[in-house]
Amino acid sequence: MAQKRLEDYLVKFGTFDETKLSFTDAYERKPKNGMMTIRSDPVYTVDGVNYNPMFELCPQSIPGVYESRKFQTEIVNGYQVAFTVKSKDGQQTPEQQEVQNLVETIERIAKDRIKMEVAKGKNSKVPSAQRAVFKQSMDENIDNDGLKPNITSETNKKGEPVAPKWYVKLDTFGEGDDMKTQTKFYGPDNNEVNIMTCVATSEVAKPATLHPVISLRGGIYYGAHGQTPYAGSLQFRIYEANYTPGGSFGRKRLIASQPAQSTQSSSRYGDFDGNDGNEDDGPSDLNFTRTGRMDSRNELNNIVRKNQSDTIRANPEGEDDDEPQSQPPAKTKTPPKVETEKPKKKKVVAKKRNDDDDE
Repeated sequence: MAQKRLEDYLVKFGTFDETKLSFTDAYERKPKNGMMTIRSDPVYTVDGVNYNPMFELCPQSIPGVYESRKFQTEIVNGYQVAFTVKSKDGQQTPEQQEVQNLVETIERIAKDRIKMEVAKGKNSKVPSAQRAVFKQSMDENIDNDGLKPNITSETNKKGEPVAPKWYVKLDTFGEGDDMKTQTKFYGPDNNEVNIMTCVATSEVAKPATLHPVISLRGGIYYGAHGQTPYAGSLQFRIYEANYTPGGSFGRKRLIASQPAQSTQSSSRYGDFDGNDGNEDDGPSDLNFTRTGRMDSRNELNNIVRKNQSDTIRANPEGEDDDEPQSQPPAKTKTPPKVETEKPKKKKVVAKKRNDDDDE
């Protein structure tokens, strides 16, 4: 059964309330030009109104954007970024701890939903093969209960300590020469950055500081994951971000001032059916000029950033994903340009929308 698309809600960094997050019953999702998948959507409930959560992270030091490849091939099917959550020797900043807590809490809530689906048996939309994997993993307390971990191990295959990372894909569809990227990066001059200029290799790093907003609109994906023992995964994507080469921050907002596409079109968000992908002194506070409920026909959020700086260390490690590829969304009419107004100081009251599902 088709699910109605929920209005977006920005969860500012450090304000995540786990009691507000849940996942829907598993259902069949059939994009207009893609293959059917089984999903559970995230729901963030504020004052009795359900929203789609978008998670702001604090500025992150990255060695660059790296290609991801289709399982057991050299075909590029996405881009990804690695966020370090702890150093190799176990040291962790408060910001890194906050990011790790966010990811692990979302995983735990997702596992609660998976347990409910397993308990339903044949009444669940989750295929029997995946339910069996989840049940065995939970009974034996192995393989992260059958859910693909988002944060990598603190040791490598040789048992040596390594820095654990959270790999997050950009929002893309297609593969190879036909691949399109929908994630938006914006530079210190507030202009959009060509993602290809940010792509690093194992030989050449492209260090930068990224201040991202993470989408979980893909929710929980239920399905086989190649040769791995996992039967499900969380579909995190970088929605958009401020990108500052070399790690120096300028004065600019976090989210682009361009209006996000309306929920009449799926092209901005993608279908999530694969690709599983100025210099000033010292930091100062982030100044938020709009928070909470986001209007998809206006700018997502205005966050002004001042005088931020960070240190970059290159690490070209990455990983491949192997979920089925989606097809490019059907062409849609370009939404009308919306004039944005300066945010007012009065409290914004969330209104429930009745958007039809666009998939």
